[in-house]
Amino acid sequence: MSPILFVITLLLGLLLLSAAIVVWLAEWLGGLTLSLSVVGICYLLVAMLLYLQSLRPMLRSWRARLNTIYEVSATFEVIYGRVVALIKKVVDGFM
Repeated sequence: MSPILFVITLLLGLLLLSAAIVVWLAEWLGGLTLSLSVVGICYLLVAMLLYLQSLRPMLRSWRARLNTIYEVSATFEVIYGRVVALIKKVVDGFM
């Protein structure tokens, strides 16, 4: 229960901090719309950075999976070539 309360408190704190920053920027820049835009763009940049940071591990795991698939297919190709060569030898032996 305490982690949930912590997250709720954290979100409320961020909301209040955002409101305070918007009000301060509105007084400093002279417009509420401009200050909301500035704060929104900052949040957008933070969200994009977090998203891109979370993409790296996922792309690494995909790359590892693709490498495994490539290695298995390369091994299968070698084995298939050997089986075809063996069958050719057996068929050529009968003819």
